[in-house]
Amino acid sequence: SADAVALAARAALRDRAGFAALLKAFLALSLFTLLADAWGAAAALAGAPRAYAAGEYFFSFLSLVWLVRAAAALRGVSAPRAFAAAVPALLGAAAFAFSLTVLGLLPADLFRAALLM
Repeated sequence: SADAVALAARAALRDRAGFAALLKAFLALSLFTLLADAWGAAAALAGAPRAYAAGEYFFSFLSLVWLVRAAAALRGVSAPRAFAAAVPALLGAAAFAFSLTVLGLLPADLFRAALLM
């Protein structure tokens, strides 16, 4: 929407280096997602569920490492400190999704798929 474009333009003007780092991180995470999807499609076509799961875990780990590095670079903190902030946030999101599943608001299949992301 126009508001999102305006906010992005404002952020880019206020902190060019920070905006460039954030854009680079999001583009890399998008690339990891595309690679994971290609891997998953190849594993599904080959009928190899273990290869599919292994690829998903690998790309999830790769995304987590990249997220921590991007957060550390963007915020100017050490990688362990960024990791200590990112992992509890991701676990909190998983716990929230689990509570939605227990309440019957989120189907179990969708919850399992979300955990692989």
